[in-house]
Amino acid sequence: MLDRAVTDDSVAPRHPTDAQFKAEVAKVVPWNDYAGPVNVIITPPGVIPAAEAGGGCGHHGSGNVPDPPDIRWYSWADVPWGLISANPSGKCQPYGNAAYGLSVVAAHEWAETVTDPFGASSDGGGYIGPAWADTSTNPGNEIADLCDNANPNLVTLSTGKFELPELWSNEAGPGKGECVMGS
Repeated sequence: MLDRAVTDDSVAPRHPTDAQFKAEVAKVVPWNDYAGPVNVIITPPGVIPAAEAGGGCGHHGSGNVPDPPDIRWYSWADVPWGLISANPSGKCQPYGNAAYGLSVVAAHEWAETVTDPFGASSDGGGYIGPAWADTSTNPGNEIADLCDNANPNLVTLSTGKFELPELWSNEAGPGKGECVMGS
């Protein structure tokens, strides 16, 4: 459910850091504890987040704001439109189609933010919340990372065709888990 869209018309930093993402989200995040929407940041063309400098297509993180007597946590996902649209031959743009890349990266990061909202936190606060991450065979990989090389899934909706990633399910497969397409 889309709670609301917020557009920031100020000039974005060319290579925003996680601290800058956190500060931006903290301006608009609703304070309803952990039941809030996933905050998705779509960066404009020409803006390549610092976290993607190593070749990633998106990432997610979290932050907190002191609100005595509590600390309010929030999570966010970064979908770097500038990186996706600028690289037609790269892994961030399946079939050379930027729209597919946008849907894959957005779905990938959204799923990981929902299932591991604070696990990617760089706050160092020691918060361990409800999270799913592989701790045995691929430490640090999350629900969509484990399926990065799975078959693409082209889904046709009334609004167009979208490529969606498969996600890991512990319940699929003969007792070992596997990548699945949601319904």
